[in-house]
Amino acid sequence: GEYVGFGGSGSFTQSDGSNTTDNLMLALSSGDIGSYNQTGGSNTVGAIMLGTMIGASGEYNLGGGNLASSDEFVGQQGNGSFTQTGGSNTTGVLMIGSGPGSGGAYDLSGGSLSAGNVYLNPGGVFTQTGGTLDFTSFYQAGGTANVTELYLGEASGSSSTYTMISGTLASSSGEYVGESGNATFTQDD
Repeated sequence: GEYVGFGGSGSFTQSDGSNTTDNLMLALSSGDIGSYNQTGGSNTVGAIMLGTMIGASGEYNLGGGNLASSDEFVGQQGNGSFTQTGGSNTTGVLMIGSGPGSGGAYDLSGGSLSAGNVYLNPGGVFTQTGGTLDFTSFYQAGGTANVTELYLGEASGSSSTYTMISGTLASSSGEYVGESGNATFTQDD
């Protein structure tokens, strides 16, 4: 695995080439600060953990290139922020604010984010002001989601679900449930 901010503060900058690792931990322990800045190239990771333990602070800045992972934890037990202004991020699971008392923020203003499952928990904030968002399921157990437009089942033959248990969802330009494909929106709050 790769550790950035392990017993202190550290940063990793990638502008080209390829980086492959099983785990990427940004800020492991209390007081640690870790950042990954990607403007190009490809980064292929098993799991990404931002703010691994309580008191740790990790950030990922994606401005270009391709990021592919199986799991992304933005604010695992500590604080994490993911800022995407460009490039592509493809992940199986995106969890924002995963642990009790953790804080996680994902800000999508450019590029593309494609996730199998998105989990937005208490202490988590998801904001989209640009770029494209595609997911199979979005589960909101708390926190705040601010999106430009929310599309569920956008493409023909596609299927997506949004389940809202708690928290706040705000869409500035509308919500489209089953535009061309199949979609379900469930609100239990």
